Amino acid sequence: MAAADGDDQLTRTDRREQYEHVLRIVEHNTGAPGRPQPAIIEVGQITLHAGSAGIDARTAKSRIRAAVENDDLVEVQHRGVVRNTREGLQAALGEVYSQQQTIVDALEGADDE
Repeated sequence: MAAADGDDQLTRTDRREQYEHVLRIVEHNTGAPGRPQPAIIEVGQITLHAGSAGIDARTAKSRIRAAVENDDLVEVQHRGVVRNTREGLQAALGEVYSQQQTIVDALEGADDE
């Protein structure tokens, strides 16, 4: 896989390989019901993993944006992405709901100052 200095220096095949690599990173590092990993992966984590494959952070972010635009990934609360599958989306929804519920519970127990 070619390292990217810019898309103009890459072949369509290189760009497609990078895109597919980013999707594999998300698939490998996200969980679903019954899997112990979080459903949502942060963009910074993806760029870190992509870097080990010779894909610079700017290019990795570009591939992530393309995957979101192509509906292969779904952006969640501007903090990460999740696989655009029923299983991935359900897991992310559970994770987001759990976080929101923690905040609601904390608010209910907060002192009014």
